[in-house]
Amino acid sequence: MEQQNIPNPASDEINISDYFRIILQYRYLVILVFILVLIGTIIYTARQPRVYSASNRILLETQKSGADLFLAGTGTGKNELNNQIELIKSKPILNAAWEIMKKYPDWESFPAASTPNPAAQLASVKVESKRETDILTISYESTSQGEAMAAVNSIAEAVQQENTQFARLEYTTIREFLETQLDAISRRLQSSENDLREFKNMNKLTELSAETTQLIEESAKIEAEYEAALTDQAVKARTLELFQKQLQQQDSLVVNVSTVLKTPYINELRKQVIETQSLITKLLTKNNYPTDHPQIIALNAELERTKDELDIEIKKLVATSSTDDPLAMRNETLVKIIQTNVELEIARTKADGLAQTKEMYDERIISLPNTELELARLMRNVQLDGKIHGIMMEKYEDAKIAEQAKVGNIRIVDLASRPVSPIKPRVSMNILVGVILGLGLGIGAAFLVHSLDNKLRTLEDMETYVRLPIVGTIPVIQESEARMEEFNAMIEKAEGENKEQLSKSMHYVMMQLVSHYAPKSPVAESYRTLRTNILSRRNTTGSTSMLITSSGPKEGKSTTIVNTAITLAQMNAKVILVDMDMRRPMIHNKFGIEKENGLSDYLIDPDVSIEQVTKATGIPNLDVITSGFVPPNPAELISSARTDILLEELKAHYDFVLFDTPPIIAVTDALILTKKVDLTFLVVRCGFTEKGIIKRTKELMANIDATIDGIIVNGIYAQKYYSRQNYYYYYYYYYYYYYGDEAPNKLKKKHAGRFLRKDKPVA
Repeated sequence: MEQQNIPNPASDEINISDYFRIILQYRYLVILVFILVLIGTIIYTARQPRVYSASNRILLETQKSGADLFLAGTGTGKNELNNQIELIKSKPILNAAWEIMKKYPDWESFPAASTPNPAAQLASVKVESKRETDILTISYESTSQGEAMAAVNSIAEAVQQENTQFARLEYTTIREFLETQLDAISRRLQSSENDLREFKNMNKLTELSAETTQLIEESAKIEAEYEAALTDQAVKARTLELFQKQLQQQDSLVVNVSTVLKTPYINELRKQVIETQSLITKLLTKNNYPTDHPQIIALNAELERTKDELDIEIKKLVATSSTDDPLAMRNETLVKIIQTNVELEIARTKADGLAQTKEMYDERIISLPNTELELARLMRNVQLDGKIHGIMMEKYEDAKIAEQAKVGNIRIVDLASRPVSPIKPRVSMNILVGVILGLGLGIGAAFLVHSLDNKLRTLEDMETYVRLPIVGTIPVIQESEARMEEFNAMIEKAEGENKEQLSKSMHYVMMQLVSHYAPKSPVAESYRTLRTNILSRRNTTGSTSMLITSSGPKEGKSTTIVNTAITLAQMNAKVILVDMDMRRPMIHNKFGIEKENGLSDYLIDPDVSIEQVTKATGIPNLDVITSGFVPPNPAELISSARTDILLEELKAHYDFVLFDTPPIIAVTDALILTKKVDLTFLVVRCGFTEKGIIKRTKELMANIDATIDGIIVNGIYAQKYYSRQNYYYYYYYYYYYYYGDEAPNKLKKKHAGRFLRKDKPVA
């Protein structure tokens, strides 16, 4: 009893073969789930739209220019690239890119064109930087091959255009200002010429004196220089305004402009530059020094040296004050602001000096006679406007050239080509995922179904859950319909005694008495193996009584006990089979005899002897006691003293006494009898008996302190439940081979005559 409750340590160990066994057991479920998942994956992949991807590359050239302020002018290194990536994805760039995409002839067929905001569709563009380089890769995915190519190329072109425009912003501002001024001076020149013409025609004056002409020319020259100085001052002011606006957009500035300008040494250099420029202007205007005068040349050289030194000191100071500033472009902007400030002050100084000289010439011209004075003024205005127009035109052309010559720091390395094959869906990847997912779900479903299955289906289940010795494994007894029809045809053709003998043999076949009608079959051999295991458990040398029962109905206990009795009788031992299932008796059907005048008659009537209820089966050495009539109280009859007398008398006359009882779970008959017999065996049917029923059976046996000597596993499909590495499979395989028949998986139709014993008649 204690041995039954001791768990088997080996059963608690994880065995890989168990997992493979479960997968093999539910292989059809695994295959079904796998196929369904794979079909679903194929359908999903087939229904997915084909997505194409195009990409190009742009280079961000490292340079210190105003163009850097457009794309990440506030960062360096990795931050600069990240800022540039975000700015490429900005709305202005995407809007400009969409306008460029409209130049493509098939732009109306692009998917983005059918949306309310096409530029917003371009926001899905991907921009990636290549490590250790300044190259950005722009890629775009679309269901249209043309749109994918057009999108990335248009974005790259838009980025380059915007970058170039910003790089030219300083020169564009100057050009636009000069263009406005040039238009105004052109109109003023035309007006001056018209006024001079009308005055000459009205006063009949055509020329002035030589002295007055020289005064007019000098005055016009000074006036032109003054106007040029004012224009230069205005240009510097506009440039300074532009730089200051850029500086204001930068949220934090480390170095302040006023701090730099108030530095003593820089302030001293500024004063020297202003004073030198003022002196040059005075000598050129008031003292009439020519531009190639030695003193003027020396002063100009000194002015250039001082300005260069001032630029160097400003850059040093800004760099020193901004050593911890990661935004290098702000420092460059700061330097430009300071330099423009100095240049603006120089322009103002020059303009102030020329203004004083201009006033002096104006006073000299006022002293002329009225008519000559008016003519002199008109001629001076024409000369002045002409010179100013020439200067402005020259500056305007220079500004245009400088504007066109300025380029940004973005260069398109290569343009995207029209994609040929789609990148999505990834058919091979999806199929691979489907295969893995299908196998995973299939195996998972197999383990789930196995965990929910409460039936004992394999020998491993018996060892794991029943934990009782297996004394026998009985395969399924089955005969092909073709052989049965052949046998029936033989019976119909037979006559007389031969027909009766064939009919009785047919009955044995129908009742599955395989140990009798097919003693060389593997099934019969499995019953002989069961017989050997039963004999090894005999504790006595005399007669042995045994009980073969089951947990529930329809587990094959009656067929098992009949074939076991036949195999015991085949070894020339006297065997009697007692049908103690007085509720639903089956033994009499197995042998084709009447159940009346049987066990219940003996147990109720003391005058009935054993010889009166014992019946011959037609099988040598095997007798049977049928159940008799169905009594109202079978349990009481079994527990009576009459049953003990029956058992003693049977053991005195027979070597083996076998009892067939009702199932243990149904009634208590088997529980009563198990205390009276020597051995008790339990029949368990594969794929039918439930784990909970077995557990309850063991509990009921334990409650009465009864011992189950072993279990008989019934209904096994040898090829289904045994692998080729299993002893049992080899046993059945080589048994067929030894007796000359083919292996189980190659069985062919055999003649119906094999149902008949060759050595002696059935009856």
